[in-house]
Parts: sequence; C-alpha cells; structure tokens
Amino acid sequence: MLHSLQQCANDPKRHISKEVLENAWQRVRAHARLENVHLHDLRHTFGTFASQAGSNAFMISHLLRHKNVTITNRYVNPDADPIRALSETIGSRIEAGLKGEPE
Repeated sequence: MLHSLQQCANDPKRHISKEVLENAWQRVRAHARLENVHLHDLRHTFGTFASQAGSNAFMISHLLRHKNVTITNRYVNPDADPIRALSETIGSRIEAGLKGEPE
C-alpha cells in the first residue's frame, strides 16, 4: 500500500485508487485520534473556508472541480458575518446619500 502511494507521489499523472487513499486516511485518522471524521468532510470544510475567505461560488466550484455551481452550494456554508458587514456598508452609503454627505 505504501509503495502504491509512493509511486503516485512520484508520478502526478498516476491516479490513486480509492482503497489506497481510504487506507491511508484511516491511518491518519487513527494517528490524529479523529473519531467519526470522513475524508469527504474535508471537501466541505475546504469549500466553507474558501467561502469565508471571500471566494465566490464559481471560483469554489472550479477549485472543487464541480460541473456546476448547484453542487458547490451543498459544500459552502455561508458565514453570516460577511453578509451583515455588506448590509451595513450598503446601509451606511444610502444613509450618507440621504444626508447629502460625501461617500
């Protein structure tokens, strides 16, 4: 198994089988003492972190290699703070405009 991973690491065009990857993940999980964490959970976390970093759904879709954005939306958990900040920024601009203040 380790031999298969080393061969793939030496040749980036060579695919890693699902079994080899899953066995490696189980060893990582055991060593890190992570219970009930699946390899696929990392994709969700990656998509969420990319969203929170300000990436849009199209960029994240490309990053995760999804065929369309609809699938990406399942991975991206929006953070309420950027939405609130955007809303407050827009509200402040509208308020300044109504008061005749410069932006």
